Amino acid sequence: PVLNAENGFYALGLAALDADSSNISETFIFDNIFADLDAEDVLKDFDDFKYSYDATLNFTEDPTKVLKKEVEWFYTWFYGNYRLIWFAGDKNFKDFVVTYGDVQEEDGNFHEPAFHLEGDGIGVFGSALADTVYFKILKK
Repeated sequence: PVLNAENGFYALGLAALDADSSNISETFIFDNIFADLDAEDVLKDFDDFKYSYDATLNFTEDPTKVLKKEVEWFYTWFYGNYRLIWFAGDKNFKDFVVTYGDVQEEDGNFHEPAFHLEGDGIGVFGSALADTVYFKILKK
């Protein structure tokens, strides 16, 4: 996706489409830096291995250029098919994604995710363009 350079925000969401909790020994890639993981560890945090997220903030190069982002090895924990969705977001989308989890401070005070409205309004209004890529991790 192409984005106005002043916004400078891209996010990617990655899903292992063939991840199978009933067949961890066949679908999970145990040959990785965390070699001490066993099937029980994987099942305990199954969704954390199945879904990954990353963001590129403050990207200021020419927005007409192609932005290249490598899919790092630590995003791919399973053999099989993957869906990668690449988002280009405006300032509101960026600020929501960056701050949505910070809605309660340690002292219990609540506050809202960052958003930019002039005048009266409620909610978060953001926009993003998305593109989808599919790929497959093959087992040797």
